[in-house]
Amino acid sequence: MKGAPRALLGMALAAVLWSTPVPAARAEVSDQDLDVCLAYAQIELASQYGSPSSLVFINDGRATMERHDGMMDGHYVSTILRMDGVLTTPDGVARPVRITCLLASVGEPVGLRLEPRR
Repeated sequence: MKGAPRALLGMALAAVLWSTPVPAARAEVSDQDLDVCLAYAQIELASQYGSPSSLVFINDGRATMERHDGMMDGHYVSTILRMDGVLTTPDGVARPVRITCLLASVGEPVGLRLEPRR
């Protein structure tokens, strides 16, 4: 009977390890993904502000591409792009922002988030 508690403990430990989420893979952001997200951003900004505004992406060492397989903001998302940028609104004020672009698949953006950069 001594082996039974150890076996149960081993199975419980294996179940915990098996269910632990694996961190998403990160990679550099490709120019193709940037172009797709930038085009999507221009459409979103035009609908939000109703007049010309611009968004410049900064593809530097802080820019990341993360693989994802699940729902976000009500959409299936396979890739999350994160990078810094500068948003210039119709009033001409430039604001540094952190950009998150959600892709359902290659070339298919489904969401955009802009947050003030700290």
